[in-house]
Amino acid sequence: MYNVVLWEYNFEIFRLAVDANHRVRGIGKKLLRSVEAYVKERRNKQRPVCIKFVANTLTILENAANLYERCGYRVERETPLGNQLVLRTYTKEVGAN
Repeated sequence: MYNVVLWEYNFEIFRLAVDANHRVRGIGKKLLRSVEAYVKERRNKQRPVCIKFVANTLTILENAANLYERCGYRVERETPLGNQLVLRTYTKEVGAN
């Protein structure tokens, strides 16, 4: 399951999730790569552009954080939310093909 929201040339990966019974099978990585490929293909058909993917996750969700980092996303910022919760923003920039 995923949604992609367009803001100019930034695309936010919103609520990427894999059911707990199906984790550690590479499904999250396949979903993420599919989203990236879909967006790159659609944008480059219109005109070649640089694309910035943005994803947010809580730091307590270590598997999600590890997924983004393994797929080439970099930490852009951390936002304290209170009660020891921290929202981490990841980004990945992709040049025009």
